[in-house]
Parts: sequence; structure tokens; C-alpha cells
Amino acid sequence: MRTVGIISEYNPFHNGHKRQLDLIRSRLDCRIVSIMSPNIVQRGELSLFDKYERARASVLSGVDLCVSMPAVFANLSAEGFAEAGVKIAHSLGADTLSFGVECDSVELLSEIAELSLTEAFSESVSALCRDNPSLSLIKAGELVLTDTLGDGVAKAVSQPNNILALEYIKAIKRLGLPIELLPVKREGEGYKSLVPSALPSATLVRRELIENGRCDGLVPDEARDIYHSLLNEGRYTDLDLYSRIVKATLTPMPLDELEIYLGSRELASRLLTGLGTTATLSEAIDYAVCARYTRARIKRGTVSALFKIKHNEFMHATPEFAQLLAFSSKGRELLSELRGDFKIVTKPADMPDCRQARLERLIDGTWAGASAKALPYNYFIKKSPFVKGQ
Repeated sequence: MRTVGIISEYNPFHNGHKRQLDLIRSRLDCRIVSIMSPNIVQRGELSLFDKYERARASVLSGVDLCVSMPAVFANLSAEGFAEAGVKIAHSLGADTLSFGVECDSVELLSEIAELSLTEAFSESVSALCRDNPSLSLIKAGELVLTDTLGDGVAKAVSQPNNILALEYIKAIKRLGLPIELLPVKREGEGYKSLVPSALPSATLVRRELIENGRCDGLVPDEARDIYHSLLNEGRYTDLDLYSRIVKATLTPMPLDELEIYLGSRELASRLLTGLGTTATLSEAIDYAVCARYTRARIKRGTVSALFKIKHNEFMHATPEFAQLLAFSSKGRELLSELRGDFKIVTKPADMPDCRQARLERLIDGTWAGASAKALPYNYFIKKSPFVKGQ
């Protein structure tokens, strides 16, 4: 039986994710393992619901085994996030990786990935950035790829699912892993769309949950019941509270210190000015945004500063553990077959003694502190995985 890995956020799990699971199973007799972001997500903020509840919703909706990557990797750029996810998928025995794409041609994505890994590409991007200081690395890479492979590449490398897909493919090639690709063409609304649809964006689902307290028709029934219950209990992130915590922490921070976490003195200066002259974190980030620094890049930087993580400190590092969150009977079988030294943490109290784990506990405590309902700092310490059917 094949083992298919999915690197996910499930913030939250919705009908588009369910469609991916159904399409995978229509093509393969397999077990599906999800490597999920924990209580921090790659957009640079706390997840709406906690990692255990998001994992429970995914397993009730068809995933067989759900683990979370260490939080420090979920806060990296697409390159770091993808590489960490691929490494964990391989450690869990995945022989196939499935991911959503906007592009019809996985061959084109593979060609782009191959070119992106060459020394000539890196040199061309560096030269372009030197000649155009306001140009971001991402935009410079896009220009070099377009110049080499033609105009059709620009669209392929600018769409969000394709960007992650390219990084998954690059990581597999760079690490030399025997993992096959199973792309799934994305249908429905784009990831930021607020247009109601049977295949909605995660942005719309979050908005409907936060503003209207409902998500009927947007997510599988099993997930809907979980989300509605969590809203009623106040066990979800109060993003306004979280933003105030971040702003209060970062505003008095010295420029030299903030530069360490953001990786750029120019960006640190822009953000500090914004923090000191605006009323909200969102407005401060808007002030700092420019052609070179995207909103997502800056938001991830605020997370790094909040938890005192050096810029790219964990880029290309090896995850030291994954946290077991939920599984089905098929997932139990997979767990019993695992061999090797990679640590699967079942109880939060049993995390290894390492910086990745210490930061995980700090981020978990912050999620509890930013919950709409007051939760103790050690809220997650006694959590245990959800077992479907038990």
C-alpha cells in the first residue's frame, strides 16, 4: 500500500482539502499522512484553531495520520517550510507527495525547479538584485526564469500553490529523496478570495467563522461541528489580542535587536517607524510593505521577533521531532511500521530537550494566552492525540 504525504496548514480544513483527499484515493490505494503547521501558520500569525482540533477535523474528514512540524519551520518562507515538510514526510515513510497546483503541467514545474537549483540561476538572481536594490529575491528569480524559459513561466511562478509546489519539488531533488509527485489541480476560489463557493478559500472560511459564527456548506460536516463547538466555547485565537501583544512587544525594541530577527536593517527601521506612528499592528505592517518586502515576509518577521528567533535561524535545519496529533486505524498501522531514529512525540511533556521544542512550548503558551477564552499557559502540556473510532 502506498503512503501519500500532504504538507498542510488546514487553517481550517475545508471542502477543497476534502476534494484533494478524494482525488488521491480515486487514483491510489493508499494511506494519507498530513504534516501540518502547528499553532503558528506560514502567513505569519497564530492559527485560528489549535493544532489538535485542526488535526481532529482532518482525520474525521479522511486523513489517516496527522502530525505537526515544529513551529519554527512553519514560520519560514516557502522554501524552508516546504523542505521541513518533505523531510518529515520521508521520515514517516511517504513514497508520494500530493499538493495543489494552479498549473496544468507538472513537467513545467519540474523544469523550473531544476533550473532554480543551478549555480547559474543563483548567480543571475544575485546580480539582478545588486543592480536593482529595490527588487525582492522572489521577483528577481521570477524575472530570471521568465528570461530563460519564456513568458509562460511568470504566471506559473507567481501563483501561491505553484510557489509551494516548486519548493516541494526542489526539496525532493536537492535531498535526493525517492518520492513521487501527485499534483492535484486546484478548483474553486483562490486562496484569498471572499467569494462564496462549494470549494471556498481558507480566507473566506475564517471570515465566516469569525464574523458570522458559521461555516455551513464550506467545510465537511464533521469539521463544521468541531468548529462551531470551538467558537461557542471561545477556544479560538483572538487575532486582535494577539496583534496587540506583538505590537506592545516590538514597539520598544532597539533597532539593532529587531534587525537580528527581521534580517534587514532597512526593514527593521521601516517597521519600527510604523509601530511608533500607527494604532495597530496591521497598519504598522502596511507602512513597512514595499516592493522589496512583502506583507507575508514582514508578518513572519514579527513572529520571529516576538519569540526571539534569528532571521532564517532554522532555514535548512533538520526537524528534530514531529508531534502526533490524530490518527485512524490505517494511521495506527503506519505508526507500527515506522523504523529509524526520527522522534514522534505523543505527549507534549516528552518533547526532546532542544531549542525547537522549547520554542514550541513558548508558542503553544502564547496561543493559549491569545485565545478568546482565557486558557492556562500549560494548556497543551497534557494533550493527547485524537484516535478516530475510539
